[in-house]
Amino acid sequence: MVGRAFHRCFMLAIASMLVMPCRASGPAERFDDEPNELSWEYLAGSLPVVEMYAAAAPAAGDAPRASIDSARTFWTARIPGTALAAPSAWRTGSDRGRTVLIGPAGHVGPAARHMIDVPAEGEYRLWVRWRNSPPENCSTRVRLRPAAAAEFTQGWQTLAEADHLDFAIGFMPVDRPDYACDFQRDVAGMVWQCSPCVKLPRGSVLLEVVPTVHAGPYATRMIEQIWLTDDTIMRPSDDDATCPVPASVAVDTSRRGPEHAARWALYAARPGAPAGPDRPPAHEAFRRGLIDRLARGEGLSADERHMAQLVHFDERWNLIGTPRQVRGRIETLGDPRNRMDGYAQWVEAEAFTIDRGWTTDPYGDASAGAALCAPYGDGPALATGTLHAPRAGRYRLWVR
Repeated sequence: MVGRAFHRCFMLAIASMLVMPCRASGPAERFDDEPNELSWEYLAGSLPVVEMYAAAAPAAGDAPRASIDSARTFWTARIPGTALAAPSAWRTGSDRGRTVLIGPAGHVGPAARHMIDVPAEGEYRLWVRWRNSPPENCSTRVRLRPAAAAEFTQGWQTLAEADHLDFAIGFMPVDRPDYACDFQRDVAGMVWQCSPCVKLPRGSVLLEVVPTVHAGPYATRMIEQIWLTDDTIMRPSDDDATCPVPASVAVDTSRRGPEHAARWALYAARPGAPAGPDRPPAHEAFRRGLIDRLARGEGLSADERHMAQLVHFDERWNLIGTPRQVRGRIETLGDPRNRMDGYAQWVEAEAFTIDRGWTTDPYGDASAGAALCAPYGDGPALATGTLHAPRAGRYRLWVR
């Protein structure tokens, strides 16, 4: 070979049975990428999953693993939408006599903001009560950001520290007519939608709501109130009479009675929660049962229909795809002995045997390694390396 220098060569061999997302050919085959609430690292933060486990665990004879203080005090900040400091694109309005924050329709617009003082480091959940106006859509991005982000004046500005939370309410993706929402799509009026659990530091965090790209037709955005709470298994009431809009930011602490101790004990033992070096068999069985149910697609709740389109990793078969895709591939393979683990081999440039024309030289962009280099020109150059394929099959070669 003769040509410009390249830095490192490596081969990534991908098992032929992997479900490849790039092969989707239509809306019905599209899916949302991992990680998500089907992944172990986020399973414990999903309220629907926690509620499914709380309903299934007693029937399965799974006793709570933790002792919970029934007198624990919970902290909740109730923030009216109008408390968010809003640029001119956002305004105060009224919906059925209740005060709301009204924002622009469409894809773009400025953020409305409010600083929250978190009393202690810990796990929290954010709830947003917003107006659903089917068939129109008003997807909105909601973020909890480091306090320093409040100084930003341009949309492109960012921090080295990542946002604490970034999720969308009322999300309707473009070109996904088959998309199963994670909210009550067919219910007009104010609806509550919650975030996954988020770990927050003690001190100030910036709450932002901002328009995001979504499918039309477009409705103006109406946000009634937002709650941040460390009562991560609580659901606010949908009844307007028992869910008043606070006139200003209200922070309260409350206790749950002894009857809540069993629920919190189950929560502490939920799948995905810290449980030592090995996952309890009951957790493994719960997740497998959930994924099997999603793969069958029969009698699913609204939450389960949403999860059925998410991608997960099947550790037993080394497969990635939606529950239905993975199940179909497993049925095709038939016997676990047909499974082939993923394989990758990294070959450094300096490991090549140089016949002529090439050199191995340090190179500034070669990740502290050497680069295999050849000069411009028409002279012959040859360097050879050895790759080892574990078995016959399809592979992919990457060159850096």
